[in-house]
Amino acid sequence: MKISNTPNVPRRKPMRTTCLCGLAVALSSLLVCRAAETSGPVLGEEMLKNSGFEETDVNGIQNWSGVPAGFAVTSSTELASAGQRSARMETKREGFNPILTQNVTQFVANQRYRLQYEARTGIINQEYRVYVGIWKGSDWLGGVETQWRAGLPAWQKVAADFTLKGPMAEADRLMVVLEAKGPATVWFDNVSLKPVLSEEKDPTPISQFVGSEKFVQITPERTLLVRGKPFFPIMVWGVPMDTEAAFDTARDFGCNLVLNVTEAYGVDGTLLALDMAEKYGLKILALTRADLRENQLADLPERLRANETVVSGIKSHPALFAYALSDEPVWSGFSLQAFAANAQMIRKSDPNHPLYVNHAPRNTIAELRRFNQYTDIGGSDIYPVWKGGVDNHSDLPNKTLGVVGDETIKNLAALEPHKPVMQTLQGFSWSDGSKDRSGDPFPTREQLRFMGYDSVVCGATGVTYFQDHRYRELRPELKPVLREFHALQDVLAGGKNLSADSVCPQEGIRLLVKDYRGRVMVIAVNRTGQTIPATLDLSRLVKTKPPVIQVLFEDRKIEVADAVARDDFQPWAVHVYLLDEKAPDILRASESLPADRQPVKNEQASHDALVPNKDRNLALASRGVKASASSEMSSMPASVVNDGDRWGNQWNDATINDYPDWVVLEFSRPTRLSKIAIFTRQMPLFGKWFQQGVRDFDVQIEQDGGWKTLRSFRDNKEIVTVVDFEPLTTTGIRILITATNGIGDFSRIMEIEAYGPETNAPTT
Repeated sequence: MKISNTPNVPRRKPMRTTCLCGLAVALSSLLVCRAAETSGPVLGEEMLKNSGFEETDVNGIQNWSGVPAGFAVTSSTELASAGQRSARMETKREGFNPILTQNVTQFVANQRYRLQYEARTGIINQEYRVYVGIWKGSDWLGGVETQWRAGLPAWQKVAADFTLKGPMAEADRLMVVLEAKGPATVWFDNVSLKPVLSEEKDPTPISQFVGSEKFVQITPERTLLVRGKPFFPIMVWGVPMDTEAAFDTARDFGCNLVLNVTEAYGVDGTLLALDMAEKYGLKILALTRADLRENQLADLPERLRANETVVSGIKSHPALFAYALSDEPVWSGFSLQAFAANAQMIRKSDPNHPLYVNHAPRNTIAELRRFNQYTDIGGSDIYPVWKGGVDNHSDLPNKTLGVVGDETIKNLAALEPHKPVMQTLQGFSWSDGSKDRSGDPFPTREQLRFMGYDSVVCGATGVTYFQDHRYRELRPELKPVLREFHALQDVLAGGKNLSADSVCPQEGIRLLVKDYRGRVMVIAVNRTGQTIPATLDLSRLVKTKPPVIQVLFEDRKIEVADAVARDDFQPWAVHVYLLDEKAPDILRASESLPADRQPVKNEQASHDALVPNKDRNLALASRGVKASASSEMSSMPASVVNDGDRWGNQWNDATINDYPDWVVLEFSRPTRLSKIAIFTRQMPLFGKWFQQGVRDFDVQIEQDGGWKTLRSFRDNKEIVTVVDFEPLTTTGIRILITATNGIGDFSRIMEIEAYGPETNAPTT
C-alpha cells in the first residue's frame, strides 16, 4: 500500500507468502517469508519480531525443488538463557547464499528508523549481511546496509539508522533480509526494525584536547608533540609485551610506542610496563575500554570505576602517550553511551593525554563521526593482502593496495579538522586467524612499505602494524620498514608541509613534501599497479638547485637538469627524495639500546608444583575424555582444556560479557576421582603474574543425571585452583563460570585435570 503521512493505517493480518529473493542481483533461493503484524508505527515500537525468522517452515523449504542439498534454516537455543531462540542458516555449497526475509508495509516517510540485530559466524571472516531493501511494487528503490560483513565466532551487535527520503519515500514495502554467503554457518538473533525516538540524542562530546608541554599536545597541522618534541607514533599491535626482551626488540625494530591492555594488568601491571617503556625510550598506548552492548549497560558503572582507578594511577607517568578507547566499536556494535561515558571520564580525570580509537574499514563517515566526537585521534585498520589478490576482505570499491590511502582519507573526513589519524596496517597473514585461509601470504617488504607510506602521503600522522595474537615475536620483514619511519619521524612530525602542486604531473603519483629545518624532503608513492616514468619539478621547492638529489633508503642518487629530475616508479613503489646533495643529517639515528637485561624468572614451575603428578591425569583427551563448552572461538576451542598442555592454548568462550559460561569434560565410563585442578588464563609481566582468568565459578561433577557442586569460588585471583574431596565416582566434570577477573570480557581456561585417590602415591 501507499505510504501514509499519518500513523493511522489499516491493520494487516499476518500472512505467509513465498518470495523470490536475491533482489537486485540474481535469484539465489526460494524461501518462506513472514510479514510483520503492525497497526502503524509507534515511536520506539518494533515493526517486526525475531520470532518471524524463528518460525521459518524448515521442512517446506527443504522439500521444494531447486533448493540444494545441505541447506538448512533452523531455530537453535544459542540465547536460551534470555528466553530467545536464534535463527541458524547453514549451507555447504559454494556460491549459494541462503536468505530469510520479512516484509514490512506499515511505515511513514521522513521518519528515522533503526535496523538492529546480533550475529555470529562459524569461523572468522565468514561473510553475511542484514539489510533493508526498499521497494515500490516490483521496483527496487534502494537498500540500507547492503554491504557484506566479515563475522566472528562471537556475537556482534550491529545497528544502522536510515530515513526514507527523496525517491525512497515512494516505497510501499520494506524487506528485511538476512543473507549468508555460502559455504556458511551463521546465527542471527534479536533482529528488529523500529522508529527512533525524536528526542534520542548523542551524549555530550568531550572537550577539545589542549594537552600540556609536560605531556602531549596536538598541533594545528594534526601532528603530535610529546614533552614539546615532535612525535610520530610507530607501533606493532598484537605481540605480547610481557617481558623486558619484548620492549628491547620493539625499540630495536624502530618502534617508539607499544600497547598495554589496562584491564588485563590493572594499575600495578600498567605501571610496571610504563617503567619498562621509560627505560627503553618508548611510550605506552594504554587500552582502557568500556566495550559494552546496549543490553550490558548495567555493567557500565563498574567498568568506569575500574578504568578510573587505572587512569588515576598512571596519568602522571612520563611514558604514557595516550589512551585507546576501543577497537572497531562501530563495527562491533558497542554502545555509544558506554563509549562516550568512558571518554568523558578519562578526559575529566586526565586532560593531558589524548584519546584514540581504531575503527574497522567498513562503516560510513557519518557513523564514524558519531564515535569520533569522543576521541582526539582516529584511524582504522585495513588489511588488503590475501592469497587471491588484495582487498577481497571487504566491499570497499578500491580493490587494490591503494585502499590503504583511501581509508586514511576517509578517516580524516570523519574527524574534526584538528584531529590526527593513526592508521593500522597489515602485519600478519590471514591464514594465522582462520583455518580456511591456509597458505595466505605474509605481506612482502614492498607491500609493508607501500602501505605505510601510502597512509602517510594521504594524511596519516602515525603508522602502526597489526600482528595476529599467535605471534610471540615481531616478524623480521617489518624491521627495515619500521626503521625507515624511525629515521624519518622528526621530519614527519616536525616538518612543515609544502604544496605539492605541479611538482609531479603524472596521474597515480601522490606526494608529501616536507621542509624540516631548511631541508626539503619529498615522499612520492605510486598508488597504481602500473609502471610510471615520472618527472619532478623542483623549481618551487628549493632556491638552490642541487645537481643531484638523494634517494634515501635505496643508496642511489638521481641527476637534476633545469630543476627537473626523472625517475621510474614500479607498481606500488615508494621513493623518498632529499633535495640536497649533502649527507642526510636530518634523519634520526638508531640509538644504542641498553644491554643490561636480566632473564625473566619462569614462574610456571611453582604453579606446576601444586599438582606434581601430571602423568596420572585421568581427564586427558588421549584417555577418551571429550570436552565441550557453552560456546567457543574457532581458534580457541574447548578441546584444548584436556590436551595435556597446561600453558599452551586456551579455551575462549564466544559470548563477550555474557555469563554464565561453562566447559564440560565427559568421561567414556564412570571414573573415581578425588582431585580436580583448573589452570586459568595467565599473563606474566617482568617476572610477576597477572591474569584474565575465571573469578566466580563452581566446580561440579555429574551424579544421578544432574550436576553436583563440589565447591564454589568467588573473587578468585589464583592461576591454579585445586579442589580436593572425598573419593567419588562420576562421568563428568563441569566448570560453571559467572564472572571473570579484571573488568571481565571472555571466559578463559588453559587446562582442566582430574586425579583419582592414588594421585599422591609415589610414582612408580
